[in-house]
Amino acid sequence: MAAFEPGSTPVLILGDDPLLDRLKWLRLNRSKKSVVERAGQPHVEWLPDDALPPSAEAQVRLMEALTEFGVRLVVPSKEESK
Repeated sequence: MAAFEPGSTPVLILGDDPLLDRLKWLRLNRSKKSVVERAGQPHVEWLPDDALPPSAEAQVRLMEALTEFGVRLVVPSKEESK
């Protein structure tokens, strides 16, 4: 895993949507459940579905906690994958 570079914005991905495979800037190694780091790309941490809380209520609480910590939550659009 590459070191976090000061001044860059890290990315946290929650879940395992098939749309992730269509994002050109992101390379996932699904068998190792990890992100392939690439030069010039932001640092990415990925939590696949099985690493997330199992209940929808707990997932909502997690998103609320992340929001309270100032993490910006964004749902990728299909436009980003083109």
